Order: sequence, then structure tokens, then C-alpha cells
Amino acid sequence: MDQRTWLQRWALLIAPALLAASCGLLGALSWSAAPATQRNDARQRWEARPFANYRIAIRVEYGGNACAQELETNGELLRRVIANNCRVAWIGMTTVARLFEISELLDHPTPCYSSMQSCSCYRVRQREIEYNPQLGYPALISYRREVQPNVTNPEYWRRLLSTRRVPTCGPTNYDVTISVVAFHPIS
Repeated sequence: MDQRTWLQRWALLIAPALLAASCGLLGALSWSAAPATQRNDARQRWEARPFANYRIAIRVEYGGNACAQELETNGELLRRVIANNCRVAWIGMTTVARLFEISELLDHPTPCYSSMQSCSCYRVRQREIEYNPQLGYPALISYRREVQPNVTNPEYWRRLLSTRRVPTCGPTNYDVTISVVAFHPIS
């Protein structure tokens, strides 16, 4: 086989692979831009609302547990806690600003899972966010948190070679749902 035929065969093999990789990259970029665009549109609706103060009640379900909060705000500042049996620090006081913050954090998953295994594991979040069509606040934030092997990080391979075992990344997988169950403007 001459060199020209060999090059043509390589080109025929590599071209589809490059095309598939570029389509995958473009798809990933457009996918990551879609949630940000939806959130920005929703935030504009929220900022255009005709009132500043509100009362919000939420329900949080996580890892087989559930809790609820009901708050009154003065703008985005907490005015009064009516009820709160959420005792986990990560939820905080769930004003609409906090709900937008949580939705934005889901766009940027942590590349490395902080554990004793350095970056041999990473956190993956599969999410669904629904915004109130009139006012724009996040009405439902639902995501699955999974920790998976981080095979693209050199630390994964160093750990595999040094221990001769695949790093254990679990069991920290669970679903989280934050839903607004009541929302009322107040004066």
C-alpha cells in the first residue's frame, strides 16, 4: 500500500471522529447555555415585579428527608421566619435570591469531589428547574447529586496505580427537590 492510500484511509477514519467530537462539544456548549438563558429571562421577570416584599413557603426533600420553611421578606432581606424545620446548613434561608443562587450553582458543578481521594472522584448533577411563568422566581429545583470516578483527571490514574483498586466514590448519591408551595406579595 502506498503512502497516499494510507493517508486517505486515515483521513476517512479520523474525519468522522472529529466531526462527532465537534458536534458533541457544540451540543454541550449549547446545553450549558440554555439553563443560563432561561434563568436570565426568569430573573428579568422577577426584577420587573410590581412589589418588593413577599411571603414564601418552600418544601425541601433530600436523601429521604423533608423539611419546610415559611419566610417573610423586606425586599430580599429576611423580615421574619414564620416556620423553619430545615436544619441543614446548605439550604440557608430560602428567599427568591437564594433560589436563583442555587439554580446558578447547578450550572457549575464541582469538578472534584472533596474527599480523601483528591480529584479521583467528581460530583455530577442532573437537574430540572422550573420558573414561575408570571413572576419568574424558581418554583421548582430538582436535581440528582452523584459522585462518579473522574477518569479524565490524572489523580484518578495515580490512585488506581498506587492502590491497584478503582477509587470508591460513593455512596453519596441522592435526589434533592426544592419546591415553592406558596408565594404571596405583601405590603
